[in-house]
Amino acid sequence: MKDNLKLLIGAGMLLGLALCFSGAAAAQATQGSQTQGQQPAQQPADKDKAAGSNTLSLDLPTPAVNADEDAAFKAFSEIPPTDPKKRIELGEAFATKYPSSRYLPPVYSTLTRPTSRQMT
Repeated sequence: MKDNLKLLIGAGMLLGLALCFSGAAAAQATQGSQTQGQQPAQQPADKDKAAGSNTLSLDLPTPAVNADEDAAFKAFSEIPPTDPKKRIELGEAFATKYPSSRYLPPVYSTLTRPTSRQMT
């Protein structure tokens, strides 16, 4: 009797999974057929002009190395965590002076990280 119940439960679970997967496949097929009937988006006549307007492209050249920016980031990163006021001051000054710096993610990460005083 227990074996039959286990078999019935197992078969029900398999049937439920099959129904879930078939529903997802049907939804994807329906979505795919809807997009096939649509006309593609218009491509700009001048591809270079369109690429220049997209600031999030991965094809953009890397910014030139700036010695002042590198020195400012080095000075910021060398401040010990025990001096949060100085870190905040230099970090905010860095972000203001170099708003498109490649070092902004680590600077912002450091500024938003709680200090040991805030954790206690």
